Amino acid sequence: MIDLLTIMQGRYNKTLLGNYYPTQTDTAIPFDYEIIDPKSRQYTTNGNLTFNNFNDTIIKTNDPLEWAINGYVALQTGGLYQITQIREDLGDVSKQAYRGVNFALGVEFVLTLIQVDNPYNLK
Repeated sequence: MIDLLTIMQGRYNKTLLGNYYPTQTDTAIPFDYEIIDPKSRQYTTNGNLTFNNFNDTIIKTNDPLEWAINGYVALQTGGLYQITQIREDLGDVSKQAYRGVNFALGVEFVLTLIQVDNPYNLK
């Protein structure tokens, strides 16, 4: 859904590359993501659902990795983050898309992240 603030600020979404670590000692799994702009309707909707203090970072990705709460994400913008919430955004995906497979194309995963220390220097 597009709202007036999204239209006024132009094209914000840029695909970036990050690394996902199920634990800090696992091997990096690369994935593409977009940062959800804090001024957008999607950010405030997610914030209201999760009762965030709006200091968290929220990203979205369509890479079907085995996302886990308390997993780690190293973002291209710098820093290491821990996943506090995972939400599947079905968008316009039909329920029929799940027939025969357990994952539907077009599903976006919305991840709520908090920044953490990086003792292992993960990138």
